Amino acid sequence: QESNTLRGHDGVPQDTIPDDALATGTVTWYKKKEVRERFASEEAWLIWNGEATKATRRVVPYRLHKNARMALERVILAVRPSDLAHKGDFKMLRGRLRSVYQFRIEGGYRVRFQWKHGRAVRIQCGEFHDEDN
Repeated sequence: QESNTLRGHDGVPQDTIPDDALATGTVTWYKKKEVRERFASEEAWLIWNGEATKATRRVVPYRLHKNARMALERVILAVRPSDLAHKGDFKMLRGRLRSVYQFRIEGGYRVRFQWKHGRAVRIQCGEFHDEDN
């Protein structure tokens, strides 16, 4: 079975995961502290952990939390941005946000992140429809 290599912040391979882990959406093998450092917002981190608070519901409606969690999981598991490009709801932004990637949850709600040193960083989610370029 083919595998994907995750790379740490220094670009050195960190772990090897089976391809089916990407399909099943599981990060249970991954160290949560390392994942936590990749999030730019506390709300996105809480949504990824399955926690629904007043703050998370303000950022993304509760009815979309499951979709947001799956999108966040895909972003965290991605080995390169092109891993996410097979769906029409993923794009790299242009203009002043040219180093930012965006994954659509539903409506104006998105997961945004930057790609640095072989992984997604500054992960956040929310309503960004007014800034799409």
